[in-house]
Order: sequence, then C-alpha cells, then structure tokens
Amino acid sequence: MLAFTPLIRVSGDSGTAQAVAEANAIFSTLPMRPPTGEILDFASVNELALPSEGRRAVVDLLRMLGAAAFTLLLLACVTVGHLLLTRGQSRRQEFAIRLALGATRRQLVREPLLEVCVLGCLAGLVAIGIFALMSSALDSLPLMVELSLRPSARVDGFSAALALAFTVLTVAICGIAPAMQAARRDAAEIVARGAGAMELATAKPVWLQAIVVAQVAICVLVVASSSVLIATARNESRAPLGFDPTNVMVARARFSLVSYSEARADGFMVEFAARLSALPQITTARSLREPLDAETLQSRVSRPGSPTERAVFANVVSPTYFDVLRIPLRGRTFEERTRFQAILSQAFADDKTFWDDVDPIGQMLRVPIELNGRIETVIHEVIGVAGDTKYASVRDEGIQLLYVQELTEIGALPVLLVRPEGDAAGLMSTARSVAAQIDGTVPIEIELMDQRLDRHVGPARVLAALMSGISLLAWGVAILGHLRTLFTARGQPHARNRSEDRARRR
Repeated sequence: MLAFTPLIRVSGDSGTAQAVAEANAIFSTLPMRPPTGEILDFASVNELALPSEGRRAVVDLLRMLGAAAFTLLLLACVTVGHLLLTRGQSRRQEFAIRLALGATRRQLVREPLLEVCVLGCLAGLVAIGIFALMSSALDSLPLMVELSLRPSARVDGFSAALALAFTVLTVAICGIAPAMQAARRDAAEIVARGAGAMELATAKPVWLQAIVVAQVAICVLVVASSSVLIATARNESRAPLGFDPTNVMVARARFSLVSYSEARADGFMVEFAARLSALPQITTARSLREPLDAETLQSRVSRPGSPTERAVFANVVSPTYFDVLRIPLRGRTFEERTRFQAILSQAFADDKTFWDDVDPIGQMLRVPIELNGRIETVIHEVIGVAGDTKYASVRDEGIQLLYVQELTEIGALPVLLVRPEGDAAGLMSTARSVAAQIDGTVPIEIELMDQRLDRHVGPARVLAALMSGISLLAWGVAILGHLRTLFTARGQPHARNRSEDRARRR
C-alpha cells in the first residue's frame, strides 16, 4: 500500500480549524485509485502536534535542570555575599582608621570590589574548565537516546559568553553591596568609641540574620525538590507494567526507509518469525506496536444498535502476543482460522456505561479497521479480557485498550517479540543474522525490552541523581559559609591589632 502524510504549515492570519477544513475539502476530490493502480490511503488531515512527547520530555528535563542551576547560583550568591558582608564588618576598624588618615571612600570601596572581581573571574575560569572536562560525561547521559534531539555539552563561544555574563552578574550582586557597606559608617564615630567599636563590628545586624535564613530556605527548597524527584524515579522504576519485560527481545523493521510494499513487508516479517520460531525453546509474537511505544493508535468503537461510542487505544497482535509478554487473560486468545475477533483490557471491560453492566465476553463490537487500503467498520466478537498494561508511558493508568487480531488484509506487523527459554541477549546476534539472510537491505532494530524500559525511566533517574548532587553541593556551600563566618567572628579580637597595623602601613 502506498501511503503519504501531508505536512501543512498554517500562516499566522489563518486559523488551524479553517486550514484543516480546506485541506479535507481538497483531498476529498482526489481519486481513490490513481492511474498507476496503486491504492491511495485516504484519511482526514489532522493537526501535526509539535513538539512530540519525547521532545517535550527532554525540554522539560532541561528546564528543570536550568531551574536547579539557577537556584544553586542564587545560593552561591547569597553565601558569598554573606561572607563578604561579614568580612566587611570585621574590617570596619581598618577602614575607619584609613579614613582618619586621609583615604577617600572611593578608595575604600575600590579595594574590596577589585578583590571580588578577581575572585569571580578566577571562579568563572575554573568553572569553564571543569565543565569542559565533564562534557563527555554529560553527553552520555541516558536522556532519550532514540530521539534526534540531544543537548550538546560543549564549551563554545555562546556558552563561554553566558558563563562570563553570569560571572559579572554574580560579582555585581556579591561585591557592590559589601563594598558600600564597609565604608558607610562615619570614621570619627568608630575611632571615638575605641575598643567598643569592635563590639559594633562583631554584632550581627538584622540583614545578616536574614541572609542566614535565606540560605537555609534555599537549601530546604533544593533538598525537597530532589526528594520529590527521587521518589518519582523510584515509583516509575517500581510501577507495575502489566506485562513481564524480562528476557524479551524486540525486533522492529523500518520498512518506511526502503521501497517495500505491504505484501513484501508482511512476507519478510512472517519469514523472520518462522525462522526464529524454528529454533528450540523460542516463542515469538507479532504486533503493530510494542509496549511503551510513543506512537499510539486510537479507534472509535461502538456496540451494534447503540449510539454510544468510545475512543480507545488499539493494537494489532498475533495469537501468541499474550503468552510472550505473560499478560493475564480471561477467556481465550485469538484463533488462526477465525476472523474478526477482539480482546479488551480490564479497564475497558469495566466500563459499565458502555457495556451496560454485562460481561463483555461474547458481545459484539463495531470496530473501524483498514482492509486493503480502505477504512471499513467490521463487527468483532469479544473473546477475552486481558490484564491492564502500560501503553505509551510508565505513568499510564486505566488505559482502555482494544486488541485486534492480525489479518493479511490489515498489512504488515513490523514488531516481533521473542521470548527464549535461555538468555535473550545471546539471541540478538542470531536474530540479526537471520534478518540479513532474508534481506540485508531492511533496517532492523534489535534490543532487549528491559533496555527500552530503562530509557523510559532514565530521564527521571538522571534528573534525580543530578538534583541530589546539587542539593549536596548546596548544603556544602551553606555549611562552608557558616563555618567561615564562625571562624571570622572568633578571630575578631586578634584581627583588631592586625587591622590597625595594616591601616597605618597604608
């Protein structure tokens, strides 16, 4: 079957609904059978929802990491500002003596500001160097390896300029206020008080106490966020899937990349499954999509004689699908010689408003399916109820799912699920060899289902690990800041003589 998907860009002054209506009107005039004899698969034009779910997941991940980095930067600014303000308090006696000896306030402000600038520039260079060393490790993070969108962790001109801008901003925030505060009090007042001035210097103003409260609040915020993310990653890792992914190999053929007709693609998959099934102690199953696949399939079904319709997710599977994935089944599975049968998920079977409180097994269901390139509504008999499974994400709950029996008229099922009695990892090389013997030009992806599951929960795990590291770093920064403040306060009596000597030398 020859199929095409139109991509339409809507101009800014046109509504999407209007564009869809006009496109449907145009496609309704096209002939259903082109002169070449190929069948044109006609369908309504739908909106192209971008970004995709995978792209949105990566963007959300990067936004959360950016928010965490900004929070850590804010904590660092508060801590450094606290240290500089405390240091300015301890040097007030020195600044007062220098003012009495003829120094200007501009000179007093310039010195601590230059010290902060040098400190900030050195810290920025060290940060860029550390980031350059860690770039290879950041590139290997298991974000979404099957997506083409992956953040590039490389130090280029833009990232260096951004780091420089943040360094200047941090210096401005942390340096100007302490420098102005250090030279604010009148020199005569401090000199006249003599020894009592040191008590003034060591006293903790209200704004210093407020900074301490801000440090603790930011640390608590970061730790609470990391705790929530760790709990989310743990829950996703332990979430019941409804099927057993262990020791299952998944093979997906990409027929869209080669010039394969539906009949030829179906023949390839049938031959591929038959050769693998011929191996000892191996069970295979075919399906249109695999569990946790981002591409979804939906259908609107109804009961004969009832106007009620229900939009459900769907999948086309072979009779051994439930055995390979070990999905519990009430009733019976599909039969090879019987056509138009359906199996429901437990959530769909429990929909009392649709089934009128009757057991759905044995009931009839009107299902629109594509047969030989045309959408037809066919009566299906419900022969079983399968356990609920995750459909497109590990976060799915109560998905109403419809399993339809594979038919030759439906087309090729590009996914092959294989469960061997032995190790599935050792079967991967054999499967590649078998596929190459049939036709080496067909691109085929072979992996373990556990690996795909790890990719689904990988972003949450990575984010939880990074946030845990950021929270530990935040607490470390806050603790070091408080220890430095404590040591500075204890050294005040000895710092008095050193401040006077330093001021006289200058």
